[in-house]
Amino acid sequence: MKKSILALSLLVGLSAAASSYAALPETVRIGTDTTYAPFSSKDAKGDFVGFDIDLGNEMCKRMQVKCTWVASDFDALIPSLKAKKIDAIISSLSITDKRQQEIAFSDKLYAADSRLIA
Repeated sequence: MKKSILALSLLVGLSAAASSYAALPETVRIGTDTTYAPFSSKDAKGDFVGFDIDLGNEMCKRMQVKCTWVASDFDALIPSLKAKKIDAIISSLSITDKRQQEIAFSDKLYAADSRLIA
């Protein structure tokens, strides 16, 4: 009896997880400020390039969704997310208390401490 209950619980849990995964969109619109090379910019052909772009493309690849990059002014990124014009932001956006009151952040993707070298 205990094995049957355990198996049923596991089946329900896996079904819920599978349906959550199936709910992923086919395309994810990612907003970025393209004036912040080498993290995010456009090349001579107008293609999005940089560390943030590579990171986002790899995440989309692993989630098996298509990335659509949306260029935005830095100050318009959070309003665009809140207005559902984009689905995510990958743009070297640091976590601040004020921003955390407006949007939810993932764990930090990387730390880039600035240094002045002379």
